[in-house]
Amino acid sequence: MKIVRWGLLFSLLSVIGCSGGRLKNSSVKDTPKNREIYNLVHKYRLAMENRDMQTLRRMVSRDYFENASSTDDSKDDYGFEKLVTKVIPLLRNNVKRLRYVVYVRKINFKGDSTASAEYEFLVRMQITEGGKSTWKVKNDFNRLDFSKEKGEWKIVGGL
Repeated sequence: MKIVRWGLLFSLLSVIGCSGGRLKNSSVKDTPKNREIYNLVHKYRLAMENRDMQTLRRMVSRDYFENASSTDDSKDDYGFEKLVTKVIPLLRNNVKRLRYVVYVRKINFKGDSTASAEYEFLVRMQITEGGKSTWKVKNDFNRLDFSKEKGEWKIVGGL
């Protein structure tokens, strides 16, 4: 019986010990630099869930560029202006409800002014297209790229 108690205690301490030092809902070490990017990922997630397009717009750099993961086809590429005039209004007008769950897997830094956050997401959204309302679910991986501009991190790619 004593061995069982020690085994349970050891198991409990192992679980508690392994969970320390990591940011919540992530496999990322809790450091001040990582926490700063991690918090931005969750600020982005909340802006999407709340359909807060003003916050989203403020988070994005004027140097934003998206190639829609298709480097060989420039037809679907867009920058800040198209993001603001086409993509954000499309999100605001067509997405009626959204639940966005994020698990940050990795945060990388290149110097002091460039960072990226790799994450897995599960999104459930109610969208309206052509007058019809439907629910869509997607589970995938993504990466947000950041650049520090005038002391503030901005999203430069990956929305």
